[in-house]
Amino acid sequence: MGNHIDEPTQNADSRGTARAAHTPGPWRICGDVFGVVLAGKVEIADVAPNALPASVQRANTELIAAAPDMLEFLKLYLSGFDNGAITNTGDFDWTGKLALVARAAIRKATGE
Repeated sequence: MGNHIDEPTQNADSRGTARAAHTPGPWRICGDVFGVVLAGKVEIADVAPNALPASVQRANTELIAAAPDMLEFLKLYLSGFDNGAITNTGDFDWTGKLALVARAAIRKATGE
């Protein structure tokens, strides 16, 4: 992505669509149970102890750390869908449903 790790990105993708302003991945977990999510040396999130079971708190930390990877996957999937490389071959329109869910997740992740 070419940006310094603690600079948020605000670029356009290959179609000219603005990307979310966020610290680029990869994000990783630092800590045993609850954890801090880092991008390089920059803290992205700190999942502090709370009333939830430790296993749930750890799962939340893992989900946060995976966010940039999931966003990238969704963008790649939609690129294939939009250009016709991914098509539906069954009775149910799985690709259309997946595209709707992917678009909703991208809007949520990018604040659009």
